[in-house]
Amino acid sequence: MTTGCDSWGEAKIYNMYDDLGNDYSSGINLNGITVTVSAWSDVGNYTGNESYCTGYEFRNRCYYGSWVDVDGSGFGGEEDDTVQSAEFAGPWSSGSQVGYGMYSGDAGESHTIDNYYNEYGDTDYDMVLLSFSEEVSLTGATFSYVDGYASQNQVTVAGLSDTGLGQLTSGSSTWGDIAATVGSSLKNSFQIGTDNGTYYSDFTFTATSKYWLVGAYNTAFGYVSGFSKNNDGFKLSAIGFNQIEADPNDSPDPVNAPSSFALLLLAGGFAAWRRKQVK
Repeated sequence: MTTGCDSWGEAKIYNMYDDLGNDYSSGINLNGITVTVSAWSDVGNYTGNESYCTGYEFRNRCYYGSWVDVDGSGFGGEEDDTVQSAEFAGPWSSGSQVGYGMYSGDAGESHTIDNYYNEYGDTDYDMVLLSFSEEVSLTGATFSYVDGYASQNQVTVAGLSDTGLGQLTSGSSTWGDIAATVGSSLKNSFQIGTDNGTYYSDFTFTATSKYWLVGAYNTAFGYVSGFSKNNDGFKLSAIGFNQIEADPNDSPDPVNAPSSFALLLLAGGFAAWRRKQVK
């Protein structure tokens, strides 16, 4: 039985961190497929001036035992479930692994991709969007760090349509709005495991999409018995995906390529894991 990256086939490795540094939005190219990444979280829509904050301020949020009225509008009526763009944080090393976390508007100091409750607001679900130039299916992910034990951490994955992408980037949608546009074959949540010191999750998708969300367990995309929220947090290292290629017999129906590719978000993690597997 193979686990983690071994189950992804003979993955090619792209080292995004070495080539792009901190320019996370730049497109990368793998076997002719361009990939860009961005970060998203449901942190509400506050746009006030943080200089008026009289309590603890963090990335355009103000907290002083409760929400503070900093610009006349206050936080009391704010809906903390509107999906907004966020920022990548890191990279950070953990042993031989390196991973990215996330800053969002009302997150605390952990900088993980998480679903924590009461980080200066209600539960916030953090997710990474991977935008491919053509449709692919995702095969798995590796993580440089998880909060607590791997067994308590789960990851949600969803493939978006153009409609779903529009909802995500509108600045006015909730995760529920976005999830409603996703078919059942393109959304699921998966357990995170550990093998030889590397955290990983294997995905089971055969359906394809150009736009994939990967994030902390998000019940808007479906409840999974035995999974729990508000305790999932990780830093993302690599994503594996299958490319769709033209049928060699010129059939109009595409087929999965026999090999998969690993989009390595930062240096070290995936390559170190694979070296351990071949010893």
